[in-house]
Amino acid sequence: MMKSKEFIELKLDGSVKILDHPNQSEIYSSDIDEDFKNNIKLHGVAIAPIVSINNGLIETEPEDAIVIISGHQRIKVCQELGFESIQCELRHFESMHDADFLHLISNKQRKKKRSEIAAEIKVYNQKLCQVRKLLQSKGSKAIEEVKKITSVKLSRDGIVDENFKLNAYEVIEMHLGVSEDQQKYHNAVLTEEWYEEKNEKIGASSLSKSKKSKLSKAFHEFWESVRKEADSEKLSMYRAYRKINDEWNRIAGMIDPKSKKPKRKKPKKSTTKVWIKPKDFAQIATDENVNKADVRFVNWEQPIVATSEGGKEYLIDIEKLLKYLKEQGI
Repeated sequence: MMKSKEFIELKLDGSVKILDHPNQSEIYSSDIDEDFKNNIKLHGVAIAPIVSINNGLIETEPEDAIVIISGHQRIKVCQELGFESIQCELRHFESMHDADFLHLISNKQRKKKRSEIAAEIKVYNQKLCQVRKLLQSKGSKAIEEVKKITSVKLSRDGIVDENFKLNAYEVIEMHLGVSEDQQKYHNAVLTEEWYEEKNEKIGASSLSKSKKSKLSKAFHEFWESVRKEADSEKLSMYRAYRKINDEWNRIAGMIDPKSKKPKRKKPKKSTTKVWIKPKDFAQIATDENVNKADVRFVNWEQPIVATSEGGKEYLIDIEKLLKYLKEQGI
């Protein structure tokens, strides 16, 4: 039987010390959307925030303080609007590590900046490093413990392999809704660690001290400008990632010529364009409603399609097309 939820009425008059989750300011901005604030003002809080009694979760704070796990913005808005109290769901955690995953997961639906998503990924990966150590040390005995901490369905294919290695990309995608590619883009474009790793390679190169300094400064300025464009959504994350990665590959070729990848020449494609007479098009098209079209094909390897004047594409019967071309002497 599912355990019933426990609720408390959290007073907002200052009689109870209310603490943010330790990772809150590290990940999320304190800015509050005005529409969000007005919605609470008109309709109240629809979903109860999740809180916990401190009890040593944050060692430097009073035992009876209340720690917000989820719902920081809701509580902050209620305080600003002068609410006397807010109903919260009370959860009990053995350690802050247990609460960390819920803090991240519960913010999945929050409207976030790209820099906040990158910070989420960074913190989640740090937590998953601890989970990996647990799996490596205890193996199958750690499965239930990990499920309890992360709420991850470890039986799902790809999450944990036969050697009890955790697929972090899968877990983060499941919990935060960020695909593997997007995780890579956010890490490279919006986190200092990626830049610092590349900058260390510049510092360790055989270039002169002045050249290294100049190159490092130029790369940082370039990375910073692309980062700002990406975070303000002037660039897609993919485009930002490609710009930064291309620039790094150029620099890598300067500091280590052996690492420079030769440009691959694109194979030339022989493209043929055939105009089918309007009265004959029905002979070869699978859709007889079209009366004329261009037929384009490349090396006979790709599916044959015809594009009508309206831009719509139609499949071509290859045997009928060959027969038609032969009859026309093409």
